[in-house]
Amino acid sequence: MKILPKQYPGIINLILIIIFCSTLVFSNNLNSYCLFAIFFFNLYISWDRELFFSIIKDKYYLLFLSYFILIVINCFLSDNSHQAIKLLERSIAFPFLPIAIGFMVQDRRVYKWFLNSFIWVLTGMVLIALIVALSKNIFYNLSNDIEITILKSWFFTYHYLAGNVNITAIYLSLYISFAAVILLYNMYIQDILDNKWTNKMRYPIIIILSSGLILLSARTILFTYTLIALIIIGRYFYKRKKIISFILGSISLFFVFGLLTAFNDVLYLRLKGIFQPLEETKYFSGGLYSRIYQWKAVFLEFCQSNILLGFGTGDSQNSYNKAYIDANLPWAEMDSFNIHNMYLESLFSMGLLGALILISILIRSIYYAYVSKNKPYLIFLAIFMLAGLTESLLNRQYGIIFFIFVNFIFYYHLNERYIKNSPPRN
Repeated sequence: MKILPKQYPGIINLILIIIFCSTLVFSNNLNSYCLFAIFFFNLYISWDRELFFSIIKDKYYLLFLSYFILIVINCFLSDNSHQAIKLLERSIAFPFLPIAIGFMVQDRRVYKWFLNSFIWVLTGMVLIALIVALSKNIFYNLSNDIEITILKSWFFTYHYLAGNVNITAIYLSLYISFAAVILLYNMYIQDILDNKWTNKMRYPIIIILSSGLILLSARTILFTYTLIALIIIGRYFYKRKKIISFILGSISLFFVFGLLTAFNDVLYLRLKGIFQPLEETKYFSGGLYSRIYQWKAVFLEFCQSNILLGFGTGDSQNSYNKAYIDANLPWAEMDSFNIHNMYLESLFSMGLLGALILISILIRSIYYAYVSKNKPYLIFLAIFMLAGLTESLLNRQYGIIFFIFVNFIFYYHLNERYIKNSPPRN
């Protein structure tokens, strides 16, 4: 008997989601292909003219579309068209992905499938990164006549660890923090995953994810994860009147973290560099002080440009470098540092219009999450928005795809008008 895609849409969507989560880490190009596969497959199996027009008329979707249109306009206005087109290619998800997800989530199972798949895929990625790091360490020891049991911290920390799965430490940390916090929420507040294997393996998974997050040492994301995790677990112990146990447990974990930091020189330097004007080791992009210098220098340059439309998506980096030179920041100009702030990136490269649209998207997202009382959605937004304070998350496909996909999974799941013929939501 011939099996048609329409006979098994749920299974195919589950496979596409797993591939999508995996390619988000391994390859931007494959991730783009998977995006279009999800788009056309879901339109093919469940085309609904009424649903389609309902999505594209949604004011929330129109905000994302407006942001994309502004990127297109900036592309034509930029002198460096090559760089502008690169950002345009990365941003192609803005108009297409929300529509694909709108058709996909008509099946309510997609919500749980995505969350479970994301947790398992990220756990696998951390394990792969650690195994590759260990292999490199062993090979290095053998090549240099060093005792095989000696571990060199560089192999297990920051970009050196994340590079083993072809991604930067910032974005891998962003994904891991979301996966870990969702699992903690599932463990201590409410079972939203409804998966026996995830629940059965919850403790090994949370240890793997948390360890990976610490070793990657993305400072803002690590701080955000720690804060949210303490709130979730603290709430659980508070309700059971076990505050002393919570305090002692927290102290023990911070002690373990302190020991790990003491024995890992890279992690130590990363944390030490938070409040240094310059990174003395010259291995990292800079601490908080150095970024404040960058922001101040570029802001002065921005005030002399087109405030409404900004430097232009293609010309922004050249403008940053000029500002760094004028402000006597050769270390920033030499490595062409981006602005390391999602909000300022939109302001400087796309002007007041870009910043206004971005803030409108985030405010409306918070509003929907708050009104629906969906704490996992609020947690996702908190992680992403706080990480955006020190990283230009919407400047890379890693951040764009992650934000749009997860955001609309939650948004559509909370809107009854987008769900048809599906079991009731938990």
